[in-house]
Order: sequence, then structure tokens, then C-alpha cells
Amino acid sequence: MEVPLQSEPPDLPVGWRFHPTDFELLDHYLKKKRLGHAIAAYGFNFGEFQLCNFDPLNLPDSPDKEWYFFCRPEIYLENGRAKRKRKAMDGSWRWTGKVQSVINEYSHEKIGTRKILVYHDPKPTKWVIHEYEYTADLNLPTEVKVLHFILLLSYRRHAVYKSIAFGKLLHCLLDCVKIS
Repeated sequence: MEVPLQSEPPDLPVGWRFHPTDFELLDHYLKKKRLGHAIAAYGFNFGEFQLCNFDPLNLPDSPDKEWYFFCRPEIYLENGRAKRKRKAMDGSWRWTGKVQSVINEYSHEKIGTRKILVYHDPKPTKWVIHEYEYTADLNLPTEVKVLHFILLLSYRRHAVYKSIAFGKLLHCLLDCVKIS
């Protein structure tokens, strides 16, 4: 499977990372993609990929901790309601938490949403997607075709074991500080 992967471009100084805010992802990247404009991100490749159709364990290894993709949402009808396809080969991507509004940093108006999805196989795994959708009006003439894309940020959470109580963890950390 050919998956577009990105890595740190060589022309950035050491220590610089591509870490845009939610507003920047929507306003500078997703909005332009929906309008059909070219995306320039200093050598970063925002590939088009139906990530929700694949088991994340089958994706190739990458030195990157976060992957950014554009995706055309696949819609199907269930009981007369339109739903997005998020079923993968062996599991599915499920919402967790509330849908967050993304606010324009300058006008303070809502421009889109961010949903967090976790991969279940059948139990929750450490794989997470942030699904961004630009929902603001683009104020374009009706004859201009607007492409429907969403932007996905995918990553694998660090291993955090919930079975360790916070007090025990704090106690272990304090013991480590005393030893050193």
C-alpha cells in the first residue's frame, strides 16, 4: 500500500517542527484544499488517503509521530440518515468526547469542527484521529465547485497505564528524585 508519509524538511533549523493550531489547519490548509488551491507547507506532504478504511497496524512505519491527510468523506445511508463510513478491515474508528468548535483567532467566529476518534479492535487502541471539517460559509458564487474534504491528524498515543493510581505514580517519582 502506498501511503504518503512526511518527514521534517531539511531546510528548517534543528528543533523546528510542523505543529499548526486547529485554526491554522482549517484556515490555511483545509479551506484551500476545498477550493482546489495548491497547498504549500514548506516541504510537508499532505497526501490524500482514506485512512478510516485501514487498520492502523497495517500502515507502514514512519519516524513521524503525527501524520496529516486530506480525505474525502465516504457517506452511506443508515435508517434514512446520512453517516460517514469509519469501518476498517478489522475494527472501526469511533467518536470519543464532544465535537469541538474551531474558532477564527481574529474574528472569533466558528469556522469548523474537530472530532476525536479512537480505533477499536474491538477494544480501544492507542491510535487516534483528529477529524477536522471546515463548516464556515466560503462566500462563493454558486457556479464555483467546492470540493468536500476533511483533514485528518493521525497519531499513536503514548503507553499510559491507567491501572497505576496517581498516588503510586507520584510516590515512585518522588523516590526517583531522592535516589538521584
